[in-house]
Amino acid sequence: MPTEEQLRPAEQLPTNAEASLLMNEPPRSLRLLARAFILIGLSTRLACFLDQDGRLFKQFPTEDGYLMLTIARNLGLGRGMSTAEGWIPTNGTQPLFNFIEAIGFYLFDGSRRAGVTWALVCELLLSIACAYGLYRLTLRLLAQRPAIASSSAYLAGAAWFASPVIVPHSMNCLETTLYATFIVYSVEAWLTLWAGRAAPQVAWARAAAVGLLLGGCVWARIDAVFLVAAMTGCHFLLGARGGAARSRFAESFTMGAVAVLVASPWLINNRIQFGSFMPISGTAQSLSASFGSNAAYVPSMLVEYASVVLPIPQSLELLPIALAVQLLVFAGYLVGLVVLARAASESERGPLTLLAVHGGALVAYYGLWFGAPHFVGRYLFPLSLYFAMATAVLVVEGWRRWGSRLPALAPAAGLAALALVGLLNVRLYRQGTQHMHFQVVDFVDRHAGEDVWVAAIQTGTLGFFHEKTVNLDGKVNPEALRMALGKHTPDYVVNARFGPEHRPIEWLADWEAIADWIAYEPISSTFELVVRDEAHRLGVLKRRPTALAGTP
Repeated sequence: MPTEEQLRPAEQLPTNAEASLLMNEPPRSLRLLARAFILIGLSTRLACFLDQDGRLFKQFPTEDGYLMLTIARNLGLGRGMSTAEGWIPTNGTQPLFNFIEAIGFYLFDGSRRAGVTWALVCELLLSIACAYGLYRLTLRLLAQRPAIASSSAYLAGAAWFASPVIVPHSMNCLETTLYATFIVYSVEAWLTLWAGRAAPQVAWARAAAVGLLLGGCVWARIDAVFLVAAMTGCHFLLGARGGAARSRFAESFTMGAVAVLVASPWLINNRIQFGSFMPISGTAQSLSASFGSNAAYVPSMLVEYASVVLPIPQSLELLPIALAVQLLVFAGYLVGLVVLARAASESERGPLTLLAVHGGALVAYYGLWFGAPHFVGRYLFPLSLYFAMATAVLVVEGWRRWGSRLPALAPAAGLAALALVGLLNVRLYRQGTQHMHFQVVDFVDRHAGEDVWVAAIQTGTLGFFHEKTVNLDGKVNPEALRMALGKHTPDYVVNARFGPEHRPIEWLADWEAIADWIAYEPISSTFELVVRDEAHRLGVLKRRPTALAGTP
């Protein structure tokens, strides 16, 4: 006679389902490969703490990462969420990781080195938590396929953690890794709720718990509203069957309401203080956007994340022949996924639909409506989680079906993948003392005193190391954004005053393109061109001495 456990529906697996799934341990060779991947990913992340030639400041923190670090440092020093030595209030950030970064600057009295170290340590720990969460999520999604569940989970988590595509995004001093971690654990928590979709009772507590995690997602990154909409919509539309429709609606409403309630302080602050629910950074990034302006950048990102470990050189991304190949490769990849999905059970289709809807919403929004094409890879970062699981299943299922015909292929493929990942991570290490913005920092440090006000379009790195720095593209400066929207930025540069002494902007220092601003009035009559160095990507303008007359 079958036991009660044997009669339990597959989707009603206990919360420790991974324990039973591990009865189907992956092959020893796959476990060794996964451990090697983990060691590579850990070594690459730890290398920045060795700090040869400024590696701590240059290997992972990006320009936008330094924008967040600047705000975090001001928070830690008691200046509020601001830039420019605390004189310019801002909401141009994603707040939750900013608060985490601020703790480091508070604990270490504003020390830049200690604060950056704290942020990188936090991201290292979050990367580990995210990889482990990806492992758990893969086990749960494949709960009815114990033959491939454990092997796929090992491969997905380890390959994602070691990927040279993922490592820079996961250590960039931005919200990226915290956001991905929240997504993984939110989807896993929802799976428990989804497993009871046929029950007539409302699982109030579980729905509220999922809503709390979704609210945390929004605090981590505001575009998590797509995940909230996808999850609540899928839970109701796909789970409402017969007499359970009201219960599923109640759970969906609870998830969404709790998420909105948790996120509302940040959203209300944005609306009241800055006039829009979206942070000013999002508005600034969209200034030059037009419909479909990012579309050409999407295929390479999809292929990179689908491959998990293979970056596409930027020089090839937009070539017509490369775009055609990328689209063809990704179409073949989707065909493979569709073939696998056709065999999915009813309980598996809901999670698969959720991931597809969320991923599709991100691709549509950032590919068609948003600006800043150079950041598309970061915006689509959640797709790396979904594709890591999908690719791992394709590899494991493919090998299970056809690998016995080519027994020598598995070791060779494993060694090739290990060599590829290892060499690409070595390349990341070798480039770790280079940074695209430190030439501006070095010039300002040598030629402009600490008490001189400097302005730039890109002020992340410069503003972190030179406090009296004014942002001009509006990403963290609401007044500059207002001026940019009205085409009055040159007037702002000349007339704005800052600090207790109301000092003017005396230097413009950025990439070489800022040298072209000398053609604009009233800048041309107030500033003189000092440097236009295309080889070192540096442009500098200095206010004329006569233009300083009468300045306090």
